[in-house]
Amino acid sequence: MNDAERDVLIRKHFLEYGRVIEAGEKAKDARLQLLVRLRAVDPDYYTQTRLAGLSGMSQQNVSYLLAKPSAA
Repeated sequence: MNDAERDVLIRKHFLEYGRVIEAGEKAKDARLQLLVRLRAVDPDYYTQTRLAGLSGMSQQNVSYLLAKPSAA
């Protein structure tokens, strides 16, 4: 494999990693929006503890996410 072929391969890897990161960011945004919507619908039922159990996250993480300015 010459240098040009190696560079092409490396560029492909960086593009793929970029797509994976972008998909992960979209998933994080969607998860946050779901937490916010559920809390808004019925905060007495969808407590942070319940949301933590439903999402598989810790209660501390749910609390942190809901307190972020982007959650408002």
